Amino acid sequence: MPSYIANDLPLAPDWRARAEAALRSALAAPDSSYPEDIADALLQALIPAAVGGRAAWLLTRGLELLGAGGNRPLAEAIAGDTRHTLHLMSVRHDDAAPQYGVQRWLLRVVTHERGDVVDIHEREVFVGSLAAEDYLAPAPTDESTARAAVEAWRAAAQEYLAREDVEADVEFLFSGFLEASRPLGMLATWVAEGPPGPRPAASPRATLSEDRLAAAAARVRLLDEAETDELRARVDDQLLAALELDGWTALFCPCHRPAPGTFQEDRISLRPPGGENEVILMSDPWNGHVMPIDGDAALFRIVARFWRELLDRNGLDVVFTLPRDADEDDEEDEDAEEDEDDEASDGSTSLRAWLEFPLPYRIPPFPAIDWRVYDRSHDDFIADFSFWADGPFGMPPELRARYEAAIATHYHAYVRAVIDPDLEPRTDAPTR
Repeated sequence: MPSYIANDLPLAPDWRARAEAALRSALAAPDSSYPEDIADALLQALIPAAVGGRAAWLLTRGLELLGAGGNRPLAEAIAGDTRHTLHLMSVRHDDAAPQYGVQRWLLRVVTHERGDVVDIHEREVFVGSLAAEDYLAPAPTDESTARAAVEAWRAAAQEYLAREDVEADVEFLFSGFLEASRPLGMLATWVAEGPPGPRPAASPRATLSEDRLAAAAARVRLLDEAETDELRARVDDQLLAALELDGWTALFCPCHRPAPGTFQEDRISLRPPGGENEVILMSDPWNGHVMPIDGDAALFRIVARFWRELLDRNGLDVVFTLPRDADEDDEEDEDAEEDEDDEASDGSTSLRAWLEFPLPYRIPPFPAIDWRVYDRSHDDFIADFSFWADGPFGMPPELRARYEAAIATHYHAYVRAVIDPDLEPRTDAPTR
């Protein structure tokens, strides 16, 4: 399958000749090619041989402005007598159809002590991809905006690396710094859209009022163990706990009960009064983020906060252990026995904590010089796309149709029934 960028590219002008040549070559090979190899070769023939548009400019001239080539460091970090300089030596852009657009940067960190070079480290680092529209839009003819972007980024980078809450060592410069500062992401955004204007005011689709929250907290109940066991056997064997409110039941199913070696996603289901359960949230077990059924991360944050408040106000939180930590504990029984007096393991968490959907790590935020690039207002793993239409599961049409219907019959109906009867239609779209 082509990458999402390759899928959006126009056909190569000479695609027919290239496809015929690829097919002849495959059929003439001494060892007969596998069908999937022939299909890959034909697919590759459809893609333009050279990167074009704004992407070509960003990957050449844009990176030159940032300092590619290693002569000028991208940034430097100073701690006492130690100075680290970060250099971008080269960039590799993957043009194979399945990974088209993936970039890998060869980085070098040079460590100086009292002015002398004492160590040099090099590493190739995956830095993600440009946006699909960068390959379709024309290259800029005026570099003034790009130069302003680079200067703004450099000033912010030096401010960032001087912060007390950032330990700017070699490892951080190779990974955390680039993830936080996103130099090419900022340059691409400024070249495409210009410098940022005022951030638009948020307009939530639903409002979580104190009056409705307090009333709901007085009516909600946590299902008892017998009820939970029945649902666990009948609906979802991952069920940890369930909240019942006004006839609606919310089933919380973090991946916490699988047998060793089992690989499952997190799930949340809703059951309307007198109705059947339907999944309204699912995680991507490969990458960790969770995906609401309607693809609206902002709305789901309101719903998740509603559930956390119900748990907090009634003391209903449920503690559990994450599966991989439980498996490790099983494999290290002898060590665990020696540490019986230690505090609860790091794998111990709770339903309330799980409903925060926290990132597995936290990198201190980069200066907020562009709200489009460095929005850290939501440090969580909630994706702004749905699990059934955009997720990694490849669902059949009948299942996709079922989930699309459940947006209204289960998820949005639940929000209107217990959170905000005036739920608005979504008018925004995910940003670049």
